[in-house]
Amino acid sequence: MITEQEQAKIRLLSDTELYRQAVDFMRGIAKPIPQKQTNGLLNVSLANTYDQLQKFVARQRDRETWPPTERHIRIFYRELGQKLKRMDDLYVSSIMKARTKPAPQEDIQTLRMLLAREFIQHVLAENAYMGAIRAFQNVDLDNSRNQGRPQGNNRAPVTRQGRT
Repeated sequence: MITEQEQAKIRLLSDTELYRQAVDFMRGIAKPIPQKQTNGLLNVSLANTYDQLQKFVARQRDRETWPPTERHIRIFYRELGQKLKRMDDLYVSSIMKARTKPAPQEDIQTLRMLLAREFIQHVLAENAYMGAIRAFQNVDLDNSRNQGRPQGNNRAPVTRQGRT
């Protein structure tokens, strides 16, 4: 069982390190991930074990059917798998070092999943932010393209006889 002290360490790590790492991670991907993918990832992270999350990430990474416009999703999953491994190496032992006895494997898996969930939630928030910024920039671009051009229907009103 994860202790309250370990949970507090995870929350602090989430607010300080994992948030910043998630922002950098998504900027490295440079393109938002479709909501269908992010919803699937979130569902897997909330409803499954750490091993099942790793299998899901590996399946998505190894998938060969990505259309050309979605090849960045494969890169996202490749990088996510590597990131989860690095987080495991960096944080698990330091969070559990206050224990007097070795942690059971179940506790280690639980801790890994808690860290992964925190990171994934930050990644998904940054992904949504990137998508919103991109949509906003596209609206601004469309508006600047139309400057100086008349807007709307430029034809004269149609009379009852259907002529102008």
